[in-house]
Amino acid sequence: MKKIIQIAAVALLMIGSSTFVSAQKYGYANYEFIIQSMPEIKGLNSELETLQAQLQAQLQQKAAEIQQIEAQFENIQSQPPAIQENMKTDYQQKLQSFELFQQNAEKDLVNKQEELLQPLLIKVEGAIKAVAKENGFAMIFSKTMMNNPVILFADEKSDITKLVMTKLNIPIPADTTTATGIK
Repeated sequence: MKKIIQIAAVALLMIGSSTFVSAQKYGYANYEFIIQSMPEIKGLNSELETLQAQLQAQLQQKAAEIQQIEAQFENIQSQPPAIQENMKTDYQQKLQSFELFQQNAEKDLVNKQEELLQPLLIKVEGAIKAVAKENGFAMIFSKTMMNNPVILFADEKSDITKLVMTKLNIPIPADTTTATGIK
């Protein structure tokens, strides 16, 4: 008798939990499209392009110094051994400095991008949470990740991209179907 009651209790629990799971509402948003549509992104991109141009100019200057030393190598045979050794050492140091600067420049650019994007990400995440709560969504997924689809199929009624963009006062392009897949 106890076994029958236990089995009945487990069955009721399973039925109740499956009803609970199916009652939850899920949605998705095109997170990347929202961020790329924000007016602030233009200023961010401009600042990154300026930094990239500055770093590129410095890299070109260092590359020119290395090329100048390489050109001097043509006459290295006529130089005394001590001068030849100094030229080789100088060349290796400049080459190492160039490579280190190049690596640091790439890191600096990525760090600056993350620094500039952080306030926008916080703003979009806040809007997504607000829209989700206002519309009773239990969970929101991102439609894409690094421009690759994450959600392969979803009912368009679950797409909250336009709601989030409206909450952020971002103009919605006339033709969003081709660019984002939202209608």
